[in-house]
Amino acid sequence: MAVDPARIPVEEYRTWRLCTLLHCTPSQLLDEPALTLDWLIAVDDTVAKVRADAERRAADAR
Repeated sequence: MAVDPARIPVEEYRTWRLCTLLHCTPSQLLDEPALTLDWLIAVDDTVAKVRADAERRAADAR
C-alpha cells in the first residue's frame, strides 16, 4: 500500500529525510542544531536538482 507523502506530518518527514541522508537514528539527531540539519536538507535538494538537470542535458545531447 502506497503512502501519500502529503499526509505525512512535516516534522516526521524531515526526520526521515535526515536519518536517510545521515544514516543515523532519530535520537542521534537531537544533539545537532536545527539550522545545520535544515542546511543539510537544502544542500541535498540542490544536489538532486543539479544532478537531474545534468541528466536531462545529457539525454537531450544524445
